[in-house]
Amino acid sequence: MKTELKAAITQLSAERNLPKEVVLAALESALASAYKKSMSALEQDVLVRVDPESGEINFYVQKAVVESVTNPNREVPIKEARNLRATAQLGDVVSIECTPKNIGRIAVQAAKKVVLQRLREAEHRIVYEEFTDREGKVVSGSIQFIEPKRIYVRLNRIEAVLPLNEQGHNEHYYRGQRLKFYILEMIQRDNEPQIIVSRS
Repeated sequence: MKTELKAAITQLSAERNLPKEVVLAALESALASAYKKSMSALEQDVLVRVDPESGEINFYVQKAVVESVTNPNREVPIKEARNLRATAQLGDVVSIECTPKNIGRIAVQAAKKVVLQRLREAEHRIVYEEFTDREGKVVSGSIQFIEPKRIYVRLNRIEAVLPLNEQGHNEHYYRGQRLKFYILEMIQRDNEPQIIVSRS
């Protein structure tokens, strides 16, 4: 488990060009979501800690310490809290371990889906931040495919759009062609960054 988890985190980090911490946070968040669904614990505040070195995965339910419990999913009585942590005070939040013996295949599949979604979001956020600073600059790219009203261009890790009105008047484009493009603007569309480039 240790080497598999470590290798998976390293591989995802390299493939997506994301820091390992981002991949690890996405994995922990995904496992928490999967746990909540599989254990019917949607109301609970579940926290997951993955140790990439040991491969150990621990699940915790976070509960507020109260005098008398009104919501057992989110609260724990002070007596019980003090059994977990001797210094627990009213208003504190305690973590109660709830690691399941077998998280199950369905939970793992759900976690995998959520991890990929979170990684896409993190990737988009990083790309957006990277290219927002480059508006008004010239970058190199290659033409991916051509449509009548727009051309799709690959700039490093992201796709950009060259609209018809921004194309050079006497230029002929073909797939794979490497050119310089002026970054006109960065648009956030459906949670995905889109770059508009120009050749005119």
